[in-house]
Amino acid sequence: MPKNLARLTEPLVRDGDGFRSATWDEALAAAAAGFRRVIDARGPNSFGLLSCSRSTNEVNYLAQKFIRTVIGSNNIDSCNRTCHAPSVVGLGTVFGSGGGTSSYREAEETDLIILWGSNARETHPIFFHHVLKGIRNGARVIAVDPRRTSSAEWADLWLGIDVGSDVALANAVGREIIAAGLHDEDFIARATTGFEEYREAVESYTLEYAEQVTGVPAGAIRDLAHSYATAPTAQLCWTLGITEHHNGTENVFSLINLALLTGHVGRWGSGLVPIRGQNNVQGG
Repeated sequence: MPKNLARLTEPLVRDGDGFRSATWDEALAAAAAGFRRVIDARGPNSFGLLSCSRSTNEVNYLAQKFIRTVIGSNNIDSCNRTCHAPSVVGLGTVFGSGGGTSSYREAEETDLIILWGSNARETHPIFFHHVLKGIRNGARVIAVDPRRTSSAEWADLWLGIDVGSDVALANAVGREIIAAGLHDEDFIARATTGFEEYREAVESYTLEYAEQVTGVPAGAIRDLAHSYATAPTAQLCWTLGITEHHNGTENVFSLINLALLTGHVGRWGSGLVPIRGQNNVQGG
């Protein structure tokens, strides 16, 4: 292997136009001196740090402490802001934490799994392994996706939604649940606020109107609404098909509203699951 492509096995410091071997103490001192020169010349805000969603919570914690307390800059970010920032905002606003409310294990022991904007079979095969166990245990699967993906092929019902009409579809599902009297009144009264405002906001999203806007047949929308509302337990899962839109946060809020409407949150087998793309996005 060419030397310039070989893996580093020892510290290197710059020497003229190239690098030379150095001890750890010398290399660390050189790096620290370089950081200090930049801080003194340009200020701490000239620094930015990108952390990694494949790193542990402890490593991410140290990274943000380093940039904030040692360097004096708040310029730290991670890939989770790009992929699931709307999930973090939505879940954080409603539940106080930007993480999902269910474990992957619960997908094996639930009655209904909704994959909304998620081709989990191809993009999240480890999670889909749990979904397959759930199917073998009797769970129904509903897929909401513009494409008939390989995940949709496993579904009992596929809703081929027009791109960008997720809020309209979710609002129509919510309206149908309320119109059919399938909403969880006890949970709503005990754990939510703003129900009457929500009812008024979705009132115009009839099944017929939603069919025109989303391209999904009214009967399929009704099936999704009734299946979700009447399932003893249900997992509502989503990925970048929901979040990577200009209105990604509104998309997430619309799904959270469905869980609150039906009480499908806060108990085993029922929850909201933003399926992450790397092994510690949620931790990061």
